[in-house]
Formats: sequence, C-alpha cells, structure tokens
Amino acid sequence: MFLDAWIVLKKDLLIEMRTRVVMVQVLPIAGAILIIFGFALGPDNQTLQKAAPGLIWIAIILSCLIAVERSLSIEYPLGRDGLRLLNLDPAGLFLGKALAISIEMIGISFLVVFGSVTLYGSRFNHFTGLLMVVLTCILGSLALSFIGALYGAMSLGSQIRETLVPLLFLPVAAPVLLASTEITAKYLGMTTGSSLKWLGVLIALTISYFAIGFVGFEPLLEER
Repeated sequence: MFLDAWIVLKKDLLIEMRTRVVMVQVLPIAGAILIIFGFALGPDNQTLQKAAPGLIWIAIILSCLIAVERSLSIEYPLGRDGLRLLNLDPAGLFLGKALAISIEMIGISFLVVFGSVTLYGSRFNHFTGLLMVVLTCILGSLALSFIGALYGAMSLGSQIRETLVPLLFLPVAAPVLLASTEITAKYLGMTTGSSLKWLGVLIALTISYFAIGFVGFEPLLEER
C-alpha cells in the first residue's frame, strides 16, 4: 500500500512541478479572494483583522476545491477505468492522491496566512500562536484533501463533474471551516478562551475523513 501511495504521490507532484498549475493558477486565485474581500470590507483595519480568520479559510477551501479539480483532470480522460488500469492498491491510490493534494494545500495555506498578515495587518499574539496556526493549516489541509480525493474519484466520468464536486465537497468542508476559523481567530487575537476543544474537533474531522476515504475508495472504484 505505501509503495503504491508513493508512486501516485510522486507522479502527481512531478506533474505539478512540470506544469506549475497550482502555483500559476490556484495561488493567484487565493490571493485574489483576500484582496477582493479586503475591498468589500473597506479600509478599516479593525474590521479586516476581525474578518481575517474566516477569509483565510474561505480562500483555503476554495483553493482546495480547485486543486482537487486539477488532480481529477490528470485522470479524467479514462475516468475511473483509468484509476483501475493503474493496477495499484486502492488504499495506496487514495493515500497518494490525498497526500499530493495536501502537500500543495499546506504550502498554499501558509502563503494565504502570510498574505493575510501582509494585507490585513493581522498579528499572532505570541510564538505559540504561530505554531498553533501552522498545526491548524496542516490538519485542515489534510482533512480537506482526504475528503476531496474521495469525492473527486466519485465524480470521475460524470458529465456534471464541474458542479458535482463542489456540491459534495463544500458541505463537508463546512465543519473544517468552522473549527479552523475558531482556532485561527484565537491565535490572531480576535477571540478569547480556550481553542483546545476546536483543535480536538479538527483532529477528529481529519481522522474521520481519512477513515471514510480509506474505506470508501475501493468500493467506489469497483462501481460500474
């Protein structure tokens, strides 16, 4: 399984390194989202700083949706049959796809947070806060990538693939948005109180989405 996961992960990352679609298309869209919301909310720094945690994670989720679509486009010409013809363990295939998306998303999420600090004047309340936001970016990116890889494979071969993936993905991404926003708001100094319960929720979501994708990917490939 792990060897198959490495093969898929390496393949997808090599394709991305050659095409640079994520860096050329996805990252500018994330930056544009931050800028557009900045114009919409006006020049008041306090308003922008209060909204920053939610805007960060809206930008990350929409970027992940585009990254999932990009990952799908690699296999799209043959649909699910193309995944079957790879003759790889389904669990390894799922893990490789999800990790490739998550690596891209972790990098994007770090840059989005940096962009928020630059554009909105957000500040971490202490060094521990920076570490917690980094951990949140990693967990949130993993959770979104796990469920995105599953729903992406589910939509392969569908004639409404472009609309089916968002319809499936966005409602499941909402709990990740909520938990991640609450943690980020805490360590950007926008809220008080403990964030440990939200961190627990985010960890539970990450584990749950991994389990759902791990178990559900093989039956999905077997469907005709």
